[in-house]
Amino acid sequence: MNEERIRAYLELIQALLQCENGQEPAILNANAELIDTGLVAVMGQYAEFLEQQGEHNNAGRLRTLAQQLGQILDAPRDNQNTYLSFL
Repeated sequence: MNEERIRAYLELIQALLQCENGQEPAILNANAELIDTGLVAVMGQYAEFLEQQGEHNNAGRLRTLAQQLGQILDAPRDNQNTYLSFL
């Protein structure tokens, strides 16, 4: 994972944390090229960081998103677009 990709992940994570509730699917769809196992891993690490900073709500929100994305990425390739649309 290169530094540029990690920076893009972090920008996406910030956008997800700052958006209004329910806007996450639109943000994810607009950044579909970043949705991969690397993003899920960085989301988990960032959630741990937020937890240590006392930002329990944001940490929980990010963990939930990471879990949902992880399930989608584990789904058969044919179903991934269906699941992403559902989000």
